[in-house]
Amino acid sequence: MSTDNGSTENGKKPLNKKFLFILGAIFAVIMVVIIAVSVTTCGGSSSSNYGIGDTVRTGSAEVRVTRVSNTSVLGSLSFGESTNDNFVVVTVSVKNTGSGDFTVKSSDMKLRKGSKSYSVHSGSVYLSNPFYLIETVGSGITKTFSVAFETPTSSDEEEYVFSLKGAKITLKGNGSYDDGGGYY
Repeated sequence: MSTDNGSTENGKKPLNKKFLFILGAIFAVIMVVIIAVSVTTCGGSSSSNYGIGDTVRTGSAEVRVTRVSNTSVLGSLSFGESTNDNFVVVTVSVKNTGSGDFTVKSSDMKLRKGSKSYSVHSGSVYLSNPFYLIETVGSGITKTFSVAFETPTSSDEEEYVFSLKGAKITLKGNGSYDDGGGYY
């Protein structure tokens, strides 16, 4: 039961609708800011509009695919891995722009074609500039390594997307990027 001055029997005023609206609006603004900061600080690019030779920032590193090739043999026929399908071999350069170590594991890298995903093949150890399951890149250091993905088709035939810790780079065809600004 309320009295004439708007308070209840125990003397407290009921919560005002305007107060609840303002409180809700403040909460919504705080949530938007938290989400925006999370997306920015986690790094990574949700876009795959980057291609061979483009530098993509992810967290405290810059990632750049410098070469893409296709083969059916990793290493040599007598000492290596072969497939009846195809290996897409990606040479990637990782520059650590942060103040601590940047660690890259094989599970951090994927090759995707539509909804299908391919993991780093163990035969990557037979490549020049091999990737050995885990690489630590020190502050201010750039490391270049090659990884292989076993796929049913080549990157000449299909468009694949290489991803490393949020950086996404579209691969189509064979090619290399030289620092002179072109493919060779």
